Amino acid sequence: MLIAEKLRAAVGYTPTDVALAATVLADPRAVPGLSMQELADRAHCSHSAVVRLCKKLGFKGYREFTIALIQELNAQTVTIDDANFPFSARDTLREATDKLATLSIGAITNTKERLNMPALVTAVQTLIHARRIFLYGHGDSSLLVQEFANKLNKIDIYPILADQLGESGGIQPTLRWTTVS
Repeated sequence: MLIAEKLRAAVGYTPTDVALAATVLADPRAVPGLSMQELADRAHCSHSAVVRLCKKLGFKGYREFTIALIQELNAQTVTIDDANFPFSARDTLREATDKLATLSIGAITNTKERLNMPALVTAVQTLIHARRIFLYGHGDSSLLVQEFANKLNKIDIYPILADQLGESGGIQPTLRWTTVS
C-alpha cells in the first residue's frame, strides 16, 4: 500500500497521528526537506510522535520514511487524471509515452504492494501439487490464460486449456471452408 493511502486510512491512529498524517498529506513534497523536529512543529506534536507514526507505517524511523516517500513521489512525477484515457490528442509523443509508462509502472507497483503473500504461497503450493490444472478464458482474458499456460510449461507444469477441449461453455468455434473447382 502506498504511503499516502496508509496515511489516509488512519488505522489505529491517535488524534496526534491524524494531525501528523494531515500535515504530511497537505504537502508531501515538502516533508523530505524537513527535519523531524520541523515536521513535528508543523503538526504541533513531539518528534517522538513522528517516530511512532513512521513505525506504524512500517518504517524503522523518520529517515527510512522520508527515503520511501521520495521514491514514491518520484514514481508519480507524471500525473494521470483518468487511467481509461491516460493521454490526450494534445499531448506530445514523449508525454504520451511517459504517461503510459507511469500507468504501467504504477499498476505493477500497486499490485506488488497489495499482494497477500501467505495466500500467494498457498496458491503456488496448490498449483505445484495439483494432478491437473484446467485453465479457462474467454475474450481478452484467453490471451492471459495462454500466456500463463506458456509460463507453466516452462517450469514443466502442463495445464489443460479448456477451450482446446471444448469445455469453456461458450460459443464453440466452427470450422468453415469452401472448395474451389
